[in-house]
Order: sequence, then C-alpha cells, then structure tokens
Amino acid sequence: MIQISWSLKNFRQMLRACIEQKDLTTGKCLHALYVKSLVPQITYISNHFTLLYSKCGLLPAAQKAFDATPDPNVFSFNVMIAAYARESLPHFAQQVFDEIPEPDRISYNTLISAYAECGNVSQALKLFLGMRESGLGMDGFTFSAVITACREAFGLVKQLHSRVVSGGFHSYASVNNALISGYSNNGFFHEAERVFCEMGGVKDEVSWNSMIVAYGQQREGLKALELYQEMVRQELYVDMFTLASVSSAYTSMEDLLGGMQFHDHCSESKA
Repeated sequence: MIQISWSLKNFRQMLRACIEQKDLTTGKCLHALYVKSLVPQITYISNHFTLLYSKCGLLPAAQKAFDATPDPNVFSFNVMIAAYARESLPHFAQQVFDEIPEPDRISYNTLISAYAECGNVSQALKLFLGMRESGLGMDGFTFSAVITACREAFGLVKQLHSRVVSGGFHSYASVNNALISGYSNNGFFHEAERVFCEMGGVKDEVSWNSMIVAYGQQREGLKALELYQEMVRQELYVDMFTLASVSSAYTSMEDLLGGMQFHDHCSESKA
C-alpha cells in the first residue's frame, strides 16, 4: 500500500511538471501508462490530463480526456471551458458550461471573459445577471470581464462602475484598468483620468499603458510623454503599443518638434 501511494504521488508530480513545461511527449507517455494500468482511474488525475492537452492547444485530445473522466467535478468542466475560451470558441465553452450541475464563480468568470474577448455584450451581460441571481459571490475578475465586454457602451460602464464602488471592488487593478479603457473608448477622458489617479498604489503596468493610450486618443502628447517618463523612472515595462500611443499623440497634434523630442528620448533610452 505504501509503495502504491508513493508511486501515485510521483506520478502526480511528473504530470504536474508536464503541464507546467507543456511537455506533451512525456505527458502522452504518462497518459498511455495511466490508461493501461490496472489502477482505477481517478478524477483528479484525469482532470490534469485534460488540463495538459488544453494547455498544449490540443482541443480534441482534451475533450477526449474530459469525456473519459470518471465522475467529473466542477474543476473538470472549468478546464474545458477555459480550453475553448482560450481558442476563442465561446459557443463550445457555453455548451460545456450548460452541462455543469452547479457552476461556480470560476465557471462564470471564464465564460464571461470569453464573450468579452469576442465582443458579445449580450451574452456576457446575461451570464453576469445569471451569476447575480444564483447568489454566487462576485469578485474583481467578474467585474473586469463584464466591464471589458461593455467597453463600447458608456451607460453600462457607468452603471457597472457604481456597482464596483458599492461592492468594494475598486481596489482591484484589473477592474480599474477595464474602467479606464471603457471611459476612454467612449470619449470620457476625464472620467478615465479620475479612475487612474484614484488607484494610488494598486496601479500596475496595464494601468499606466491604458492611461497613456487614453492621452494619445485625446491628443494630449505632453501628458502622454510625462506618464511615459514616469514609467521609465519607476522601471515599469513599456511595450511597443505604449510607444506608438505617445507617438500618435504628437502626430494628431501635428507637433513635429514634440514628436522629434520623443523620438530622441526613445533613442537615448535604448543607448
């Protein structure tokens, strides 16, 4: 019995390592050994084979492993929802979701995010309302996902912002980042700026980048550059999209001198 327990423990460790490293070759060998063994299949291990294939982008293999899972639990279903969501297939993710006896918060959040990514506002809102009616507690991931889905509708962003404040979710960076994008996309620059300023110490790199993009949209080249310089000073990650936003702010202002100064600043930073 001790030997069997030790073997299963090592098997689980090897399987987890395969998932972390996306080692499909070793993972397939472990799966073949698992299927051919006389040990009764365990939901926990079957779940992780589904997870392995989904992480490696092999949806048919993931679905097959899921279908073979004995007594699938909510984690089993969530793995498949995430797998289809990752491949931008919310319709299939919805089908899996509909099979769950009792969806949990992760089930809802993952599917709402999937609909948000493809711009399906109505389905994202339907799930959000269904989640609220079910009595499940919402979190920052819930609100950041649904705000992202509604980012082109100012009225909905404003309503959701009120719920964020009343629910105490304004300390989540992801929620504030979604609000910044939502307000700036609808032309409400000052609201976006207010959210950014009120974030305080919860700002992350996405927050800074989102605000620079907002400044670029509003032709606020100087503010965009100041924020960019502050990011550099704090040694935060600056991506090409951020640099393009600062540059476009000067272009839209027809500020040739400012644009040249920014170009020189970027060149000096690389030196």
